[in-house]
Amino acid sequence: MSMKRSVFASLVVCGFAVGAAQGAVITLRSGDTTGAAGTPDPNVTVLPGPAGTGFTSLTPTDFTDAQITPAVIAPPNGFWIFTLPADPDARWITTGIGGTDEPSGLYAIHFFNPGFPEANLDLFYMVDDYLGAVSGSTVLTASVYLNGEPLTATNGDIAGTGDFLQQHELQFVDMPLLPGENWLYLNVTNTIGLSGVIFSGTLTLVPEPASLSLLGIGALGLLQRRKR
Repeated sequence: MSMKRSVFASLVVCGFAVGAAQGAVITLRSGDTTGAAGTPDPNVTVLPGPAGTGFTSLTPTDFTDAQITPAVIAPPNGFWIFTLPADPDARWITTGIGGTDEPSGLYAIHFFNPGFPEANLDLFYMVDDYLGAVSGSTVLTASVYLNGEPLTATNGDIAGTGDFLQQHELQFVDMPLLPGENWLYLNVTNTIGLSGVIFSGTLTLVPEPASLSLLGIGALGLLQRRKR
């Protein structure tokens, strides 16, 4: 191999190592900016739940059922701040059932993992009325789930928080992923009146440290070889 080709190969390996270190980034967003109010969300599905209390417990069947029926893009109203500051392309979505007291909802959105072991998530949202279910000071169900398992935010935000007048943020780190398809769930509780959620999440897929070390060593080895 010529010096030029060898150095090029070294740079390619180095570039791959840097790309792997940064990981792939996936945006998880509610709503479709081209869809009219009342039309199905092409990416988010929902399982309607009881208004007033929300889901006081969740079963594996609930998570499976939440993957079937599309959520519905919500019409504007005078109560919500209609644009999410972190992502103007996100839209409010609902169960689509309506009524005086709309159902709570377990909202689901899926993403494909090409083989990374874990991920970090920065999630921005507004909600009517809040995420998770609580009874007094007791948390009954979590705010966010990954593949049916509850997640704990690192920034201290817990179930029972959120509103439709300001943006909230949840941060999750080192979330274990499944190979292939994964599902993220937002558990929305509606106490009275309208129900809905708007969200946008940046999911960063994180590679194994051992893989990064091997890539880095290999790249440096090729560069060192050309310097001799």
